[in-house]
Amino acid sequence: MRHFRTIMWGFFFILAGVLLMINQLTDIDIPVFRTLFGLLIMFIGFSILFKRKHYDYSYNKKDAVFDDVHTEASSSNFEKYSVVFGKQTVDASNMILDTNKKIKFEVVFGEGTLLLDPDTPVIIKADAAFGNVDLPNNEQFSFGSRTYEFGIIDRNEPYLEISANAVFGRLNIRLKRI
Repeated sequence: MRHFRTIMWGFFFILAGVLLMINQLTDIDIPVFRTLFGLLIMFIGFSILFKRKHYDYSYNKKDAVFDDVHTEASSSNFEKYSVVFGKQTVDASNMILDTNKKIKFEVVFGEGTLLLDPDTPVIIKADAAFGNVDLPNNEQFSFGSRTYEFGIIDRNEPYLEISANAVFGRLNIRLKRI
């Protein structure tokens, strides 16, 4: 079976051609561009409502776009997670710190949760603009920047560095209780 969006685009262009032909060959006056604009808006709405499950906006489960994703953080040196109009939970409590690791977590018009191991030394550099960042010490802020450290940070020992950004969204950074 053909993909829903392919069929909808086909119908859209066929209908556009039919409307243009009727408008040119007959005395019927149809507001073609207003009608096509309305059909385009309806098409976008239908494609959001009837998006097929196998078509996943979360290409690598690190990005949540119009989706709800739960991810286990890997132990690579740099991880980036993004949430746009969605929800994502990243469990970084099992990361192995053999070297310094960095995580960048960005939330725009959505909600993100980052779970950390309470025994892992962490530096969090957080920014918020019309959003909300909740730090592990229950400090919350909606505008500006904060730096938060917990654990013993020794620059000669591995630690986790987190860059957290929330714009019109909410980012919760919590310690995972076992």
